[in-house]
Amino acid sequence: MKLLSNLIGYNEDLDGINVSGTNYKTKKDFEPSIIMSQSFGETFDSDSYNSTLAKAVIDAETYFGEVPRILQSQVSRCYEKIGGKGHYSIGEEYSKDNYVSTEDIFNESLQIIQKDKIDNEKVLLIAHPAHVYRVIKTAEKYGLKGQPFITKNVDWLKKDTQWWVKGPGLWIPREILCRAFLNLTR
Repeated sequence: MKLLSNLIGYNEDLDGINVSGTNYKTKKDFEPSIIMSQSFGETFDSDSYNSTLAKAVIDAETYFGEVPRILQSQVSRCYEKIGGKGHYSIGEEYSKDNYVSTEDIFNESLQIIQKDKIDNEKVLLIAHPAHVYRVIKTAEKYGLKGQPFITKNVDWLKKDTQWWVKGPGLWIPREILCRAFLNLTR
């Protein structure tokens, strides 16, 4: 894993597509068997990045067709607010005293994927552009293969309670440590 690449945006070779007026980067000929989305920050109001991720889930369904969806709870709440339903919501036990990590989300997701016998090699990964590189590498650690579906815009959450999502100056040092830890545990 490259510790210092794609720290504030994902710059790998992806196609640009437009769905419902929003520009995304993905592999346009990918045929996902499942859509997964990790939250970014704790908030789930209409101004949060989790609302952007929820809209990306809807747009991915529009573009690729409806498949099972596993959404971290903050994204799930936003998804439901815009009419989404029929999905798994995971990571519900988050609280100030109980942080749910990227690895926790993949561990919980893998149990659903195995139980429902979903193809683990066709996972569409929706995450914040600065988070998606580690999301992809963590997915690989859990035996999942997939492609990102990300917005081209990188927004930061100045009002979120998770300090590391407030800007690149806070995100980058923490992200390097998270990637180093992931490298050690692979």
